Amino acid sequence: MLLAVPITLALALTLQGQQPDRKASDPDDPTAPLFRAIALRDVNEVRRTLSTGADVNATNPEGVTPLMRAAMDGEVEIVQTLLAAGGAKVNVQSESGETALLRAALYGRVEVVKLLVARGAAVDAGDREGVTPLMAAAQQGRTDVVRALVDAGAKVGLGDKEGITPLMAAASANHTDALLLLIARGADVNAKTHDGLNAMMAAAYGGHVGIVRSLLATGADLTVKDQRGRTTLMAATFSGAAAVVSALLASHMDVETADMSGYTALVYAASKGYLDIGEMLLKAGARKGREDLLVAAARKGQMPLVKALLTQGVAVDAKDGGETTALLAAAHEHQIGMVEFLLAAGADVKAIDGDGLTPLMGAAATGDTAIVKVLLDKGADPDSADKTGRTAWNHAVRNGYSDTAKFLEAFKK
Repeated sequence: MLLAVPITLALALTLQGQQPDRKASDPDDPTAPLFRAIALRDVNEVRRTLSTGADVNATNPEGVTPLMRAAMDGEVEIVQTLLAAGGAKVNVQSESGETALLRAALYGRVEVVKLLVARGAAVDAGDREGVTPLMAAAQQGRTDVVRALVDAGAKVGLGDKEGITPLMAAASANHTDALLLLIARGADVNAKTHDGLNAMMAAAYGGHVGIVRSLLATGADLTVKDQRGRTTLMAATFSGAAAVVSALLASHMDVETADMSGYTALVYAASKGYLDIGEMLLKAGARKGREDLLVAAARKGQMPLVKALLTQGVAVDAKDGGETTALLAAAHEHQIGMVEFLLAAGADVKAIDGDGLTPLMGAAATGDTAIVKVLLDKGADPDSADKTGRTAWNHAVRNGYSDTAKFLEAFKK
């Protein structure tokens, strides 16, 4: 059985999806008045609180400083006040490793970013996962922030602990402007994560055809494979991204490459039921995996595709990776027209899959008495048992199809 592809490119950044906490701090927390004033965006109250001796570098229970909170909100005047009155430290990190600059970059506060950089903020300081301000900005599509950080000397190729770079983050999140800016500033389009994935694969998994085309235009390497031998074409196919598949095929990507498990893009298309992509791959010359596509097409009752595959020479009793035949798949999915066609084409009515299931059992298990009758008329054995010892009648009874079971009783020995 074909296993699902684990998308190990973990581009959902630690900070993604977090929203500013608008609630005031705990009133028993000595930093509460200052945090409350910042949350209310009241610069005069911030100044008054500081004048009473509030510690500008005190942290709340999460290790967040007033400067981090103000930076996240984009309150330039408050940030200036905190920096001037009492000397707020710009490179302090919270419990999760965030700096004020990282928070400002994440939320697209470009003026605050520039201000913090001018005050000595470390542009490449990452959080506990290694996420840098540039990566956060790229992932969120904050192109103006990306530009400001790169202008300030941020390293465009610096990755996090997984090896994910800002370019990959932009590609995964479908931010073309940020991606093109990073490329123009020297980002390596072929850089890989520790799992062997790159920006092109990130875009392919996400179905981002615009990003893929932009990367293709830069001459991105189409022969790159991840640690399991999977290609960008396989990534796009697995995700059902037909437009991306089309773009890759137009670039003459090899359709017959197999991964370490022996699966080709065509096998992935069949396993996911993406018959449109399967047909695209066939037209591009794919051959390995046609048996899987035949079974998938029969399962969905796609007669033209089944006929085309048989015309190409695929055996009518060919089995997919799960050792299922087209006839068994059609019988199980109530495709009576397909069942009749396959039988007329010479399909073996007694063929079994890896579990010993026959087409008759497949039809009985889903209560399709009409298909059961067709199969019996063509010589199906009602007494044949699968590996668990169950016959077609047992499957019908077990699934509660009493009418089908009653019909089969007349054929039991």
